[in-house]
Amino acid sequence: MTAENARLLLAQREFDEAATHEGVQRLIGLHFVVPGLLPKAAGRAMSALLARRHEADYRLLVDVDESTWLAARSDGKTFVTAIREHVSRTWPKLTLRIEPVGR
Repeated sequence: MTAENARLLLAQREFDEAATHEGVQRLIGLHFVVPGLLPKAAGRAMSALLARRHEADYRLLVDVDESTWLAARSDGKTFVTAIREHVSRTWPKLTLRIEPVGR
């Protein structure tokens, strides 16, 4: 979900060259976080989510306890909220509907 939101944000600027999650992360940082269009907390949240994804992809066993889940959910909410606020400022007449994920 977060990667799709990031790609949609990049599509706003017509960036389509990011073929990897790391490429998306770099472009979001360079074009949205560094100039202040997204808060630094959103960049940190995306980095934390990407690190967790890598851990899940490349480790044989990943222990996910409640605190890990809550931290990931919080990071996801931080990132999606930042994107929602940016889009609302950029296109005030656009109505967004983002379905909640998890409980």
